[in-house]
Amino acid sequence: MPTSTILRAFSLLMVLFLFAACSKEVEANFEYNTTEIVQGEAVTFSDISLGEPTNWEWTFEGGTPETSTEQNPTVVYNEVGEYTVSLKVFNKKKENTKTVAGAVTVSSFVNYEEQFFTTYTKTENVVYGVNSTEHLMHIYEPDGDDRPERPFVFIFGGGAFQGSNLAQLEPIAAELTTYGIVVGVARYRSGPNSNQIEAATRIIEGQQDTRAAVRFMRANAATYRVDPNMIIHGGYGTGAFLALLHTYMDASEIPQNQQAFVDGLGGWEGDQGNPGYSSQVQACVSMAGGIYTDRSQIVAGDPPLFCIHGDNDLDVPYDYEINSGDTTFGPVKLIESCNAASIYNGLYTIVGGGHNSPVSAYPDYTPDLMVFLKQVIEQ
Repeated sequence: MPTSTILRAFSLLMVLFLFAACSKEVEANFEYNTTEIVQGEAVTFSDISLGEPTNWEWTFEGGTPETSTEQNPTVVYNEVGEYTVSLKVFNKKKENTKTVAGAVTVSSFVNYEEQFFTTYTKTENVVYGVNSTEHLMHIYEPDGDDRPERPFVFIFGGGAFQGSNLAQLEPIAAELTTYGIVVGVARYRSGPNSNQIEAATRIIEGQQDTRAAVRFMRANAATYRVDPNMIIHGGYGTGAFLALLHTYMDASEIPQNQQAFVDGLGGWEGDQGNPGYSSQVQACVSMAGGIYTDRSQIVAGDPPLFCIHGDNDLDVPYDYEINSGDTTFGPVKLIESCNAASIYNGLYTIVGGGHNSPVSAYPDYTPDLMVFLKQVIEQ
C-alpha cells in the first residue's frame, strides 16, 4: 500500500478517534467538604463528573461568587438560609447538569463575644416537674437564631424558699440571649423555713427540683433547640446555693449520718419528673451564692465555676462566716477550692455591692461572664 494511502487512513482514524472522544457522554457530579456552616464561612466544591468534561459552569445561590467556571471553586456564604448549588459540565458535543436543592445550610454566626441578637421570645410558665404550680420556668430564646442546638443556662431565683420573683431576673436572661444563649429562669418548691429541720428539707428538695429541671431540658432539647451536652446551672441567692449543691455534690458524697434523711425525701436525685435523663451540668454560675458547712466536695474533674458577688453582701459572705458553729463559704473560698483542684473558674467582684447587686449590675459583669461561658461552650 502506498505511503500516501497509509497516511490518509491513519489521519482518518485519528479524526474518528478525536470525534469519538469529543462526543463522549458527560455526567455532572460534585462533592463538597461540608453541608452546614455559619455565616461567613466557606465551602469547597470538587468536580467528580464523568466523561472528562472540559468546561464547568457553577451556580451558587446565596454564595460569593454567585457563579464560577473553575473546576473546584471555593464559595463564601454570608447570609442565613438553605441554598441550591448547580453544576453544568460539557465538552464540544455534550453537556449535562446536576442541581442539588438545599445543598448548603448556613446558620447564624455566634461567637459568644458580641451581641448579635436584639430581641427574644419568652415562653412563660413552662412546667418542668410534677408540681404544676411550683415547678415553673420562663424560657427566653434569641429571635433570629436558627441554630439547631444552642447552649442553655438556668437561673434559679432567690427568695429563701418563700417563692422566687422570676420577673426580677428577666433583664439578665434578656441580656444573655443577645449573645446567643437560651435561658431558663426557674423557681422551685417553696415552703416553711422556720427551723433547722425545715431548712434542711427545703435545701434537699430544692436541689431535687433543679435536677428535675435539667432532666426536663434534656428530655425536651429538640423542642427548644438546646444542646443537651451544654446545659449550664446557675442561680441567684438561694437559687445559687441550690445550683452549687447540685453541681458539686453527688449522691456518693452524702454523709452517712444524713443518708436516711435524704432517702426519706425521695433520694438525692428526687422523683420530680423525667427519670432516666442525666441531671449533670457542664458548668455553674453563682450570683450571691455559697456553700454551707463543707466545700471539700469541690474536687478535680468537677465542672467550671463563675461567681458574681458583692464584697459588701450582708446576707451571704463574700469570703466566709461562722454562725452557730456552721460555716458558710462564699465565692472567695469557693474559688480557692477550684484553684486547688485545677478547675477553670472566674470571680467578678461588685465592689461595694450588696446581696441584690448581681440583679442590677448585669451590664457590668455580663462581658466577663460571656468570656467564661465561651471557654466552657467551645472547650
